[in-house]
Amino acid sequence: MNTVETSGRAQPGSPEGGDVSLVRLLNPDYVVLKLESTNKIDVLRELSSLLVAGQPREVQEAVVAALIQREEVGSTVVIRNRREY
Repeated sequence: MNTVETSGRAQPGSPEGGDVSLVRLLNPDYVVLKLESTNKIDVLRELSSLLVAGQPREVQEAVVAALIQREEVGSTVVIRNRREY
């Protein structure tokens, strides 16, 4: 019997392919080195727009709403030297 991995990562030897290198997962089109946004909501909008480009406006808004809701549950912010990024 197969089990489901809840972390979102495939287990070694699983049908999903096992270990995957980060380089294979990252698409240069989705890597942003300099964001124009300066606040959390706008950053979520800016980054999610890369993923849902070409989708109907309702889909784009639903993605942003889901990300905002997730941030309310627990932030995924990166903090370095006591500064929030």
